[in-house]
Amino acid sequence: MTTIRPARTTDPAEVARLYDVCVRTGAAGGDATDLYTNPLLLPEVYLGAYLALEPGLAFVLADDDDRPVGYVVGTTDTRAFAERCEREWWPA
Repeated sequence: MTTIRPARTTDPAEVARLYDVCVRTGAAGGDATDLYTNPLLLPEVYLGAYLALEPGLAFVLADDDDRPVGYVVGTTDTRAFAERCEREWWPA
């Protein structure tokens, strides 16, 4: 049975698993592994900032072994989040 729970955003193994899920669903729901030479590009652009900057709004769908198989992330203020990403997340 799957469960929804808060993401463990300070657990490197969990973050790595969520990055993997991001890549494996990054081609319109299909596997994007072969589309990028850098396997971190997709999750760094579309997931990482939410895990780092809005950890309270990051949730996972976990399988019977409590392993993430899906996720949902969000922010309470899109404009403020984008500004914070400019300051704290995106490279110079």
